[in-house]
Amino acid sequence: MPVILRELLKGLEHALIEQRMRAFSNREAQACDEFLRFCHGQGERVLRSTCQTIGQGIQRMAGAQPAVFDDRGEWRLVDDAEVEDMLLARRLVRVLRDTLGALEWRACGCYNRLLGHHVADADHPLAFEFLLRELQTNLQLRHQPAAVRALYLGEAGRVLPVLLKPYLQALLDAFQSHQVEPLPEPEVLVRGRQGPAPAPSDSATYQAIGQLRQCAPESPGEPQAREQGSSLVPEEVLGYLRRLEAPPGGWSAQVLLEQFEQQACHLSARQREDTHLVSELFQYIVQGEQLVPTIRPAVEQLLLPVLQATLREPAAISDSAHPVRATLDRLLHLAHNSELPNKALEQRLQELIDRILNDYQGDNDAFAACDSELDELLKLQQRACRQNVERLKQLHKGRDTLELAQREVAAALARMSGERVAQSFLDWLAVGWRELLVHGLIRLGRDNYHWRLDLSLTSMLCRQLQLQGQSGSHGDQVARVYDVDHQLQILRRRMEEFSPGFYQQGAVLARLRAELLGEEPVHFVATPPLPLPPPIPEALQRWYERLEALQEGDWLHDRDGQPLQLVWDNRDLDHYVLANAQGREIGSFHAAELAGRLAEGSLLIGDVAGEPQSLVQQSMQDMVGRLYREVAHARSHDELTGLYNRRIFEGLVAQSLAEGARPSFIMVHIDQFSLLNNLAGPVAGDACLRQVAGQLRHRLAAASCVARIGGVDFAAVLPGCGEAEAMALAEQVRLEAESSGFVWADHRHGITLSIGVVEAAERHDVANLFCDLQTACNSAKEAGRNRVHRFSVAHDEVRTGLQAIAARVDDIVEREELALRVQQIAPTAEDANELPHFELLLVMQNELLLQDFIAAAERYHRMSKVDRWVLRRIFSELERHPQLWERCSGMSINLSGSSLSDDKLLGFIESLFERYAVDPRRICFELTETTAVANLAKTADLVRHLQSAGCSFSIDDFGVGFSSYEYLKRLPVDYVKIDGSFVKEIERSPSDLAMVRSINEIAHALGRQTIAEYVETPTIRARLLEMGVDYVQGFAVHKPVRLEDWLEMKAP
Repeated sequence: MPVILRELLKGLEHALIEQRMRAFSNREAQACDEFLRFCHGQGERVLRSTCQTIGQGIQRMAGAQPAVFDDRGEWRLVDDAEVEDMLLARRLVRVLRDTLGALEWRACGCYNRLLGHHVADADHPLAFEFLLRELQTNLQLRHQPAAVRALYLGEAGRVLPVLLKPYLQALLDAFQSHQVEPLPEPEVLVRGRQGPAPAPSDSATYQAIGQLRQCAPESPGEPQAREQGSSLVPEEVLGYLRRLEAPPGGWSAQVLLEQFEQQACHLSARQREDTHLVSELFQYIVQGEQLVPTIRPAVEQLLLPVLQATLREPAAISDSAHPVRATLDRLLHLAHNSELPNKALEQRLQELIDRILNDYQGDNDAFAACDSELDELLKLQQRACRQNVERLKQLHKGRDTLELAQREVAAALARMSGERVAQSFLDWLAVGWRELLVHGLIRLGRDNYHWRLDLSLTSMLCRQLQLQGQSGSHGDQVARVYDVDHQLQILRRRMEEFSPGFYQQGAVLARLRAELLGEEPVHFVATPPLPLPPPIPEALQRWYERLEALQEGDWLHDRDGQPLQLVWDNRDLDHYVLANAQGREIGSFHAAELAGRLAEGSLLIGDVAGEPQSLVQQSMQDMVGRLYREVAHARSHDELTGLYNRRIFEGLVAQSLAEGARPSFIMVHIDQFSLLNNLAGPVAGDACLRQVAGQLRHRLAAASCVARIGGVDFAAVLPGCGEAEAMALAEQVRLEAESSGFVWADHRHGITLSIGVVEAAERHDVANLFCDLQTACNSAKEAGRNRVHRFSVAHDEVRTGLQAIAARVDDIVEREELALRVQQIAPTAEDANELPHFELLLVMQNELLLQDFIAAAERYHRMSKVDRWVLRRIFSELERHPQLWERCSGMSINLSGSSLSDDKLLGFIESLFERYAVDPRRICFELTETTAVANLAKTADLVRHLQSAGCSFSIDDFGVGFSSYEYLKRLPVDYVKIDGSFVKEIERSPSDLAMVRSINEIAHALGRQTIAEYVETPTIRARLLEMGVDYVQGFAVHKPVRLEDWLEMKAP
């Protein structure tokens, strides 16, 4: 044990030194220094104390009486610091038990047999938890900052699984020599070792598909569900379907439902939904690129038996532990991850599938009977993958060994050459002498006598050529000829030994002889520079630090979710290699290349475990995404014109502003539309709106994004379009509308448009850009309508009043004409035994409206100052009132788009945690979806960094974007706040009710918790509780109160 702990401390010291160099703040670097000094000075004492405690525990237990195990007592008898120690130890215990759990169980069980009773892990001297908690106590980890504890966790997780294995094996050998067998554990202990149940992501995905399908458009011609249906599908119907030849396009849901109707088999609503799910799932799998064409027909044959099992029991497809789903996962894993085409494997899979089809009689035995054979095939596949990875490592190890030798030889040659070198010397190196030196260095090593002799010969030749070029030949010419010939003869002989039969060096040797004897002049050239690795740009430095934290064997994934493993990591040579799930090389990269991919979001860290998801689960999540896009399309597009609606257009504006180019924007208003609507009727008015929408789509470039943002108002983003070009396009739109008019019931009605044009500028964000567009459009109307107006700061901005407000922002902040309020975020269940969370709200203390103040601050880039005032104020108050945590679990703080774009935000927040005694785990930062996606990679990096310190994050207004699902998969937030525009209407709108339900299921499927905003009535809260929404916020829950009043409240 002392050897194990000493190796752990040694590794921890190295990790502390590296972390100190990468520290993001002085406080973090100082913490690493202090703990490093502690390890140096107290390390041996820690070892002795830990080993002594284990020994005393063994002796003490030998005479102890059995105690009743009650895990709850641990939590009642310990303080908060001890709970932290316990949680940290148990995190490591889970890591160790992944590989050593069986050995630990046997060792503890054998010792329990000697005692005659069972001992809890926390008190068992041979248990991982006992060892780790004692070690943590002696290291005083509870007093160390989170960064140091994280280093300890990572290093212990790396070192201990390797070093503890021989220790445990030696214990078991000792027990076995005395014929001691483990004492079986009681049920309560067995359950305790199993740990928490996994998150129900499979079932959540299944439920999300069902909820989304409720609000998705119905397929035309599909048979309608009956009010009542049979609970089972009759065997004869499925037998009939199996005898039929599958349609050319496969068994679609519509074809299957028609067949059931024809056979007088009436399905329930749930069975119809499951028919859709299984049919579409197999279409995804069979028609996707994951399976080669030769294996697809065999897999497709499983559709009908899987469908029958699912109609009987939904868990057959939704639960990965169900025999049907488990067998299907195994089959598809083999077909997906194997090196296909593989005729032997294809034949074996076809045999197994045929056996399932022949033996299936409506139960699960036919599927489960193949599991043992499938497991054997999977083991062979995994072994092949490991072998591929090992071959890949050996290949790149050889490559790096060669490159390292080449670099060392190049550096030695550069040292002996100086600034200028003889061209003949370079020619001699090129004909094979350089390769001889490299080969000798690899084969013999730098300290070998023969290699150093070859290097000395090289140095002598280089020096003689330099001297000859500087001063010419002197002395006895006969002796000179003898020396040169002797030297060149040695060089020739060494080259012939290295590459016999290679005679190109003859001409070079002849020229060397002539130059060394002074018969020809020595021609000098500049020494070639040594190759340098590509530098890391300053903008990618943060991503390079993330890359440095990776270790060989870690998993990443690409933008499509495909797992990639870092199989080779040679930082000395700046060489990284990624491989896919089959162990095949994806690419070899420099650090700058990988950092660039991380920055652009095409490569992601930390979201993939050691094994990728099953193909069934991936396909079901893809179905969730597709269904969500279908539903969101209906929510994000104007029903009348088919254009984007305003909410989506705001997101598109945010994206276009974040891309760096300077697009232009136009707003179009139909003049005096009410006259046409009143005269010809609303049907004619709708037709007119559709006509104008069509003209905008036709006239503007294909890359333009056009939206209907109001009753008679349209807007468009014109990417890559300058102001003059935008003005010309707007004039063409106006002329086309005026010349074509609008014909209805054989009457022509005149149409004119007032158009405002704005070119993107540095000051613009979404809010103030819309303000400028509205101002420009209003100016066109006020100038007489039927014209195009370009926004001008000098002409238009004074009218908005925002400039005047912006001039007061700093003064308002300094005078503290702002106030803070808090509003509760409570568990949806009113009887939940959980402390509430609170959100911090900003209010004005003067005559200005909050929305005007925020618009001005955002527009003129002063909002980050407001955010910093809010952060300083709330951190100061939280430190002064630590007793509030008795009645509050945490505080949510909003961050604006300006702050998220500020590169100094992360350092500012870290400095607040250093200055104020506020636990990061109590703080939740809230981002709006629009601002978060404007720079997704940068925001995700900020989120992950602060999450590692303990903070949590929520994303606000979720659901208004048709790409929200993709953004949520890539943004690692903890909570999803469902947009209040959906929540407040769920009592009256079935579509909003279905949308809230589907968003809740999607968030749960991705491991996020949900918060519903705008909960204004108790009945809304009750409906949300039925759906399984986690938290609620709104006037029916808690009305906002002044921060000062809230801080003075006492815990109930």
